[in-house]
Amino acid sequence: MRAIIIKVFDKRGELVQVKEIDTDIFNMYLERRRDLGTNYFGRFLAALFEFTGYQKDRDITVVDESGATKTVRIKTASDVPFFNSTYTRGIGAAIAVGSGTTAPTRSDNALESKIEHRVAGVKWEDNSDYISIYASFSFDSEVTISEVALFYETIDVNKALTRIYFDRTVLDEPISITPPGSVTVEYRIAI
Repeated sequence: MRAIIIKVFDKRGELVQVKEIDTDIFNMYLERRRDLGTNYFGRFLAALFEFTGYQKDRDITVVDESGATKTVRIKTASDVPFFNSTYTRGIGAAIAVGSGTTAPTRSDNALESKIEHRVAGVKWEDNSDYISIYASFSFDSEVTISEVALFYETIDVNKALTRIYFDRTVLDEPISITPPGSVTVEYRIAI
């Protein structure tokens, strides 16, 4: 289950528009669900989306299946307290914005008309109901956004950059950004 929140800011950084996609269904799901993912599942999922560009060693404390508390050394690029098992540079989630209007399909592997993409940040807090995957964009000229996408950037066996799309959403109504305004696109994925 996912929801998308798009926020538009003016040149002073003040919020001028918010567009929400599927947040009503998402919130209803959070209220009614009967299953709960564990904090470790949330950490793991956030770590999978986390971009691994500049890794550093970090010690974290975990509780294993026997109930024992252990310290584990991990490689991480941010404060998500778990691991990212990709162990290479330049891999992780990214968000793109575009101007396409054709309805999405399950076989989409790109935006119809990509304007720009950015490496995504990932946020998870223990006991939260969702992870947040987000990116901000600024443009030098006026831009109209009518589609957004979440994808994973990785390296294939030939060491070539590969982008695997997880979601492409076409907005009911486009959003116009006038410079020097900006827009933040946030995906929320329920745990």
